[in-house]
Amino acid sequence: VDDVVLTFEDVVPGVGTAGAAFEFVNRADLWPERLPHVGRLVLTEDVPGVQHMEMDTVTPDGHTHTTTSVRLCFPPERIVYKQLVPPALLLGHSGAWEFAETSGPGGSAVVTARHTVAIDPTAVEAVLGPGTTLADARRHVRSALGANSQATLAHAAGVARAQA
Repeated sequence: VDDVVLTFEDVVPGVGTAGAAFEFVNRADLWPERLPHVGRLVLTEDVPGVQHMEMDTVTPDGHTHTTTSVRLCFPPERIVYKQLVPPALLLGHSGAWEFAETSGPGGSAVVTARHTVAIDPTAVEAVLGPGTTLADARRHVRSALGANSQATLAHAAGVARAQA
């Protein structure tokens, strides 16, 4: 289990106020206009705070994969999610975005993006290439998901600064 399940988090300080950062992540319907790694996103929210998403993520090499997720939003502190259809390399992916104010001047927030994934050992070579190991897959998943989270938060910080 320790070889296929991976939990990690990225903590990003200085993203404006917690409310502005929450709103950026909450408004995933705007991500295709705001985030270069999101090619398409369909968001439905029939019940306030319960979001269903279908998203096309564009990888650095130009490939696209489609995921579907459900998110539960608890303003202004937390959004939790589960991918119902994860990318081919994963058996499962869930996580959380957590937003906290800090005591810095002018209002500054810290956002934590937490991921728990289960890697599909039978898909490693098919997705990442012959000879790729489970350890390679863990590094790849950590790098790719971390980069997307950090890019999202960098853009959130830019929007928050522009609003201030």
